[in-house]
Amino acid sequence: MAHTSDSLHALLAELRVDAARSSSRGPTVLVAGPTDAGKSSLCRHLLWHSQLQVYDEDTSSPTTTSSSSSQQHQHPIVFADLDIGQGEIGLPGTIGASVVTRDNFVVPAPADVQVDLAEYGSEHNFPLTWLRNLLFYVGHTNMSEKDWLFKWYVQQLATRIRDKQAADPKLAASGAVINTCGWVEGKGLRLLLATIAIFQPSHVVVLGDVNLYDHLLHEQVAPVVLGLPRSYLAQRRSASFRRDARNGRLRTYFTPPPRGSSVSPESFHIEVATSQVRLFTLVLKRVPLTESVNQAVVAMCVVESDHMLVRSTVLGFLCIRAVNKDSVVFVSPRPGPLPSNHFLLGQVQWLEA
Repeated sequence: MAHTSDSLHALLAELRVDAARSSSRGPTVLVAGPTDAGKSSLCRHLLWHSQLQVYDEDTSSPTTTSSSSSQQHQHPIVFADLDIGQGEIGLPGTIGASVVTRDNFVVPAPADVQVDLAEYGSEHNFPLTWLRNLLFYVGHTNMSEKDWLFKWYVQQLATRIRDKQAADPKLAASGAVINTCGWVEGKGLRLLLATIAIFQPSHVVVLGDVNLYDHLLHEQVAPVVLGLPRSYLAQRRSASFRRDARNGRLRTYFTPPPRGSSVSPESFHIEVATSQVRLFTLVLKRVPLTESVNQAVVAMCVVESDHMLVRSTVLGFLCIRAVNKDSVVFVSPRPGPLPSNHFLLGQVQWLEA
């Protein structure tokens, strides 16, 4: 396990140049390892540096530009997050993908001030915001509860990513970075192997687990299997910390602060006639509207018919505040009428609703 994140970045940079020259698919990197090993940090590192790389089909070798003013010849890259418990892109209980460019960089500096992005990213753990997201709602924060459903949505996500890359040569040449959850024993290992089989990455990077690295290397799960030590930035987090972090993500989503305002955050209550609400779980089963679903987080999906929900991506999330005789009251991050009356129910709850 002699590799480093910097040497990995240099390797991927060369492969992206080759892919751009040959109009082929660039490196797909899947990051695996136990909890608190630094997987998310490594993913952000790789994504950040992919956008500092400058190349095109005529480039013989990769170059790097750290100036925040340079945008020429950048290639967007796909980030897929499969950590349904502590993922970065969506709410707890989701998996998803996002296309990353420099627009995702969180750099609080005036537009006319140049920033050394390589230095800034290293000092601030490569801060990114997620735009243009594609999300699927598994509805659980524990893969063991619905492992078949998790694998179904991983397959759907992988297919959408391949289709998107097939339609965009620049996106294809950049490849992808895939984050996974930290459950790597027993059924968790079997789900990891299933995920690798679905995405067929060119590189699997194992953080902080020699036994897992040896197993994946022996099984030849990918053309290249690399091992990196646990990140020195990774912190051990207790179960209560993780639970509080999930609640914090829900709170931030449903009570976003007004843009450019110091006013306290607020959520909005939207009342919808019970007859208009179509609530489902997967396998697709119509769910009766009773008080038992109070505080449940539901995914709003736009579909033409009920049976299409199983393949639908998420438009947004609501939380059921109250089920009355003739209406349902939802907590929403935004006011106004709802664009859809189709909702997917899981086991994620926001107890502060």
